[in-house]
Amino acid sequence: MNRHVLSKINAVATLAALTFLGCVRHQVRHEPFAPELSEARRAKSTPVSQEKRLPDEVIPPKADGNVTRTVLPNGTRVFTIPIATNPVVAALVLYDVGSRFETPETNGAAHFVEHMVFRGTENRPEPGAISRELDALGAQNNAYTSQEYTGFWIRVEASRFVQAYDVLYDMVARPLLRQSDTDIERGAILQEEKRKRDDETSFSWTILNGLMYGDDPLGRPVLGTSQTISALNRDDLLTFRQANYLPSRTVVAIAGAFDERATLKMVKDTFGSLPPSSEPRPSFAAPRLQEGPLIALDVRQEMNQALFTIAFPTYGCGDDRQYATEVLANALGGGMSSRLFTEVRDKRGLAYSVGAMNSCDSDTGEIIIRAGVELSKAEEALSVIIGELKKLKNEPMSPDELERSVSNLGGSFALGMEASIDIASYYATQEILTGAPVSPALTLALYSDVSAPSVQDIARDIFRARGLHLVVTSRRQDTAPFLNIARELGE
Repeated sequence: MNRHVLSKINAVATLAALTFLGCVRHQVRHEPFAPELSEARRAKSTPVSQEKRLPDEVIPPKADGNVTRTVLPNGTRVFTIPIATNPVVAALVLYDVGSRFETPETNGAAHFVEHMVFRGTENRPEPGAISRELDALGAQNNAYTSQEYTGFWIRVEASRFVQAYDVLYDMVARPLLRQSDTDIERGAILQEEKRKRDDETSFSWTILNGLMYGDDPLGRPVLGTSQTISALNRDDLLTFRQANYLPSRTVVAIAGAFDERATLKMVKDTFGSLPPSSEPRPSFAAPRLQEGPLIALDVRQEMNQALFTIAFPTYGCGDDRQYATEVLANALGGGMSSRLFTEVRDKRGLAYSVGAMNSCDSDTGEIIIRAGVELSKAEEALSVIIGELKKLKNEPMSPDELERSVSNLGGSFALGMEASIDIASYYATQEILTGAPVSPALTLALYSDVSAPSVQDIARDIFRARGLHLVVTSRRQDTAPFLNIARELGE
């Protein structure tokens, strides 16, 4: 649908993205496949709750703390997060499937299926019936697709949650996927794909993924291409859904003011009633990264600026180095006191918006730098950016800068956990991407444990010329000046 977010396991990067450019990455991007946590971190992360597997008729008592993780007999994982002071209840159903599970021929199938569940269900077959019922409840709902997961959510005033939950379950468990609806929705998705191409900011992500990962599934557009969208038929979508929308790959997270015992029973009676599957989850080879420095041009004659989108490969979401990487990205471009904002905008006036953020998937990640700069001074702006990366490699952060970055991350994290849907998303997404959710308190403690030498080590590991991938969106048609500047980063 229309949700655009980063493929992240926490709210920090999402807020950073919104802060520095007013836009977010299309999550139509953010196990054996998920790397295991180190023993040291796993020892620290016991704490969201005790895992429970329910016998058929047993509802467990509440776990210690206010977050309970329950595994139903068919493999469905459930997070219940009661918050008595929050009168809005949010429910998120997150499936362990995204565009990374597609073939070149079925590229776009996960996103297409996401659209189709809104067209009608066994209990609500008429197009528009779902929207009318949720509108009458005053509920909000939406869905999103990334490379690694697909989510469907609702949020509603607490007294109306049971009715809204019934609609959500009907959508995801009993969609009709009719041929007539497939033909109609295909037109809407083709228009979405065209809109994405027309939006230079959004389309730069598509180009960047292809530049970094080439023909690897991570390099393909989540929406698919106009060719694959046009070719997908109802049978393709049914086959894809039946192979991937399985209880063992389903996470349900509910946060807000609700009766935990009754709600857990409701989830067991619905999602827990679905038959288990013995189908193994597909596994993936390590992503094939294309070595840089690589530069791609998106030439748009109407542009009056040069838009830089720069990415360096980093680490998977479950990697212990993520915390130092977050601090590094924050110091570089996470706020108005960051290095890039200070040097590129405040001191030189080369850009209005500039910043950096850290994004991660289960087994890889990126630090991403965005800047919209004066066209005639594009080379100067890129030189300043590269210069700041070199400083981070060569000089450790000062104690004051480290403390400010850690404090900023903690504050942003707290703000990002304010709404019930954010809390539900936090736990469900971590479950999919790492398999070991970390409590908010521990997350903040791990940020505080980051040292200046560890941040410098990350900078030295990441900021190399061979890791640089740059998309330039502008009227410019020459890459040589930018390539020469990129090479100054060294190894």
